[in-house]
Amino acid sequence: ILGNILGGVVTGFFLLAKLGTEHTLFIFSSIGILFALLVGKFKGKALPLYSRISFVAIIVILNLIFFPKKGQLYQLIHFSPNKEFRNVHLEEGIEGVVVMYEHGKNQLDNYINGLPHGGRPGYHFFHKSLEGVSFVRNAEKVLVIGFGTGSTVEALMKLDEVKSMTAVELNGTLIRNLKKMEIFRNILNEPRLNLIIDDGRR
Repeated sequence: ILGNILGGVVTGFFLLAKLGTEHTLFIFSSIGILFALLVGKFKGKALPLYSRISFVAIIVILNLIFFPKKGQLYQLIHFSPNKEFRNVHLEEGIEGVVVMYEHGKNQLDNYINGLPHGGRPGYHFFHKSLEGVSFVRNAEKVLVIGFGTGSTVEALMKLDEVKSMTAVELNGTLIRNLKKMEIFRNILNEPRLNLIIDDGRR
């Protein structure tokens, strides 16, 4: 039981997050191949140790050559769904797999672990942001829980009355992926914005 718990924790919070899915799978498959060293007989005939070592070494070398490199596996899975999509931006981290599809000028669809999570243009976010701030007499300091794809932050930053803004985003992998695109770098580099990667409930 303890081994299963530790295996899940080490794999989920260290191996997948730090090494990526491909390298983690490579490690696990190589460990599995090493069990061939324990095979003493094949079809009733004894197998010399050097034969077992040679077999394992060849398989591991082939694994090294042909196994997908970091990022290649998900790039194959998350291809552009149609010809209108120009680029696919992908980031894997402890919070999951984040994929952003680019199509047209500043038109984006964002997915986290295969589920849609925002995109651009986010007109309804602009509407909600401006409606919300209309009830505040002097909105100099603003707190936004959840950066998402930045529409709320972007809309509020258009207001001269906003002097400072704190945005709290749970998913650091999402932010790393967004920073690959100029439009999000411009928003995140806004001097009035303080971005915190943490749970908004704190």
